[in-house]
Amino acid sequence: MTGVNRLGASPEPRQSISHSDFQLNLIVPASPSGPPPLPPFIPEPPSLGNMYLSSCPGKKVRLSGPVKGKCGVCRDLRMDFRRIKDYGVVCIVCCLDDEELELLGVPWSEYSNVADELGLDVLRIPTPEGLTPASIPDFDAQLTKLIKSYTLNGKPVLVHCRGGVGRAGLVACCWVLKLGLCGRIEPTSVLAYTAPEDLPTADDETADEALPINKDTMQLVERVITVIRRRRSPKAIETYEQVRFLVDFAEYQRIPLKGDDAQVAHQDLD
Repeated sequence: MTGVNRLGASPEPRQSISHSDFQLNLIVPASPSGPPPLPPFIPEPPSLGNMYLSSCPGKKVRLSGPVKGKCGVCRDLRMDFRRIKDYGVVCIVCCLDDEELELLGVPWSEYSNVADELGLDVLRIPTPEGLTPASIPDFDAQLTKLIKSYTLNGKPVLVHCRGGVGRAGLVACCWVLKLGLCGRIEPTSVLAYTAPEDLPTADDETADEALPINKDTMQLVERVITVIRRRRSPKAIETYEQVRFLVDFAEYQRIPLKGDDAQVAHQDLD
């Protein structure tokens, strides 16, 4: 049989390959036109600045004793601000007005002075407890500025209200919606008339006046609220008004901008 040595026959001598020969076989001949082109440079995506939530820095409440099982709180404003800055935060979003800050033992004059001394920027979005910003377009403009100036430049920000759950949670949800971190909604979708059972609902009179909600909008808002509740507190987003605001804010993101506004928005968030 051809190619097979019979028993007892002398095998043909094998041809040895030296180490240098083996190395030569691995050398790729150079291209006559020059060295091979380098692979295209793909820049790493920019890192986003984080958003933190907290209760009011320097808050002082129930100093005379516990109320309904809640103990007193007596925080130091300067110490809180220094700790916030140690986390890399460069801007604080305050959801409280002057009157509520005064009630919590943190006068605005002291608040702003200490922030200035420590080099912390402050953006004020005063909002009544349990409610929402008065104007979606105005709030959207403030949030766009915050994202453009800090988040897209990798600079962390911190949002607080009184307890850092309701109003601060609302701002955080809108921040997530604006950045599309939980997805985006299509221009058209099916209408849905009911909200998930675990979200705050309106009373009967308000529900009768409520407009139908796009199904994908409600699903997106539910995802965003779930993320914030898991990251901050199960109590985040406390009222129906806040849920309704999130739905309206998400719907507002569908509206195509025209002219200069569209160009500015594109530059801000792209």
